[in-house]
Amino acid sequence: MPAFSLSPIEVLQEIAEVENALIDGYPPATLIGSHKKTALRIASNRLNVDTQSMRRRIGTPDQPGTFWVKFKLKVDWGLYRSSAQDISPSTDNVGQPEKAAEPPSDPIQVRRLKDEVKLLRSSLGAAERRAAGAEDLRSSVMGLASERLIPSSFQAKNNDGISRAETAILVLSDFHFGEFVSREELDGLNAYDPEIATARLTRVFQTAASLLTKYWPGPPPDRLIIAMLGDSISGSLHPELTRTDKMRPMESVRAVSGVLAGGIDLMLKTVPCPIDIISVVGNHGRVALPKPESKGPAVESYDTLVSDFLEMHYRHNQRVTFYVPPGPDALVSVYNYRLLFTHGDRLSAGGGRGFVGAELPILRGFQKTYMDYAMRGIILHHIFCGHYHTPLSASIGTANGCLPGPSEYSITFRMRPSPPMQAFVTIHPEHFITQTRWIKPAIPEEGTLYLPPPIADDIRPKYRVRAVSVKV
Repeated sequence: MPAFSLSPIEVLQEIAEVENALIDGYPPATLIGSHKKTALRIASNRLNVDTQSMRRRIGTPDQPGTFWVKFKLKVDWGLYRSSAQDISPSTDNVGQPEKAAEPPSDPIQVRRLKDEVKLLRSSLGAAERRAAGAEDLRSSVMGLASERLIPSSFQAKNNDGISRAETAILVLSDFHFGEFVSREELDGLNAYDPEIATARLTRVFQTAASLLTKYWPGPPPDRLIIAMLGDSISGSLHPELTRTDKMRPMESVRAVSGVLAGGIDLMLKTVPCPIDIISVVGNHGRVALPKPESKGPAVESYDTLVSDFLEMHYRHNQRVTFYVPPGPDALVSVYNYRLLFTHGDRLSAGGGRGFVGAELPILRGFQKTYMDYAMRGIILHHIFCGHYHTPLSASIGTANGCLPGPSEYSITFRMRPSPPMQAFVTIHPEHFITQTRWIKPAIPEEGTLYLPPPIADDIRPKYRVRAVSVKV
């Protein structure tokens, strides 16, 4: 058997067996006048291998074998201790006094060597069992792979060509209309002013029109809900906004109302279904400064004034209805699914938490709101909010993005820059939420954040092929 065909376990096993034979008293070579077999022959008999082949691999005390050449492994021939009967008389010693017999080996050393041999044999046994287990696993896997895979047979679901109409929800929030974001202060990342706000809001409605027609599956929408979740204007909420805003609150209210009316007109032309407009108030539009008040939040808010302008404009249109709750939440039912619309500042979840950003407070606020309504006996199916400027889609709720994008405020606190996004959600009568799509209305001319990623010459990963030898 060639030496290179042996596994490392077999190499160590042959060396260990020869050393065991040496410890048991078998000599490394044939002694004159002695009939005792050599340690190498005893080891070959124990392992049931050819003696000559094993001698080439093991070698002799004077000449190491192949194991030493390839692996730098050899037998410790010094483990052998000769006895008196192994020594034969010689003519060379005639007339000379006999040498004193060597004292017996130290029993403590003998016991230590025997314990070491026992430990080595146990380790070899465990390695052999692992190797056998690996062989069994490989054979079982090969056996499975050799069998032909038979796929299950089933037919596609037949709905007789009848499709249920769905309801679309366009979530609009956090326009901060009138705010000014300096492109220079953001190193070219983003810019925002009333003109850009008008362009982005226009693109939101244009994209929603495409999603309701060109990219709409099945029959036309059953209903369109436009959910306005507050912060439609900047509102001069802070002294710095009072200095930097391009419009005063009432000017912003009138301007954003005109853009929203144009978007609603586009929706009326796009889909023939009814349009429901839900409006809740945010924190930027509050009239009571500097802190928000718990009583009468909808009355003392510019967001309510925006919805009032729109309601007056569409008061003679039978397809458009308005729902403006007096409190911070709007609870509605769509196909018996209970949906809650709120701005998000009253989720009572706090601000961002370190590197996890705003996602953790949003989810915690959703859960607290869900439990609050559950204690009232109302089980919510989904919550929609804004306020955090962080788009998030979860099983319990959807958080809307914003229209301005990153600003000086977000850069100051090292918040992760997120592009402007508004949510578009569809609800099926049986399957509930069937899709959530994010409308991104910003363009590259408005900041480097909106530039497409560079196209690499070859984006495929490069692998270096290396030959692998398998020992069988």
